[in-house]
Amino acid sequence: MWPLTDRAAAAFSTDFYGGISTRIKDGPVYLAEILQDVRREFYQTGDPTYLAYTFYGNANLRIVAQ
Repeated sequence: MWPLTDRAAAAFSTDFYGGISTRIKDGPVYLAEILQDVRREFYQTGDPTYLAYTFYGNANLRIVAQ
């Protein structure tokens, strides 16, 4: 649909997994919430790469630490 840039893809991955890692310390993390937060970077950068990632699954999926 549009070209993706390596730099934004790397930043997306870092922010996505880093966000999970940081927030899991405070309790369960909703995956969809992290994705939504990282996708907002589009507004800062204008790079549509941030919009290319979509989660197909339960919007209430939580990641918990054991």
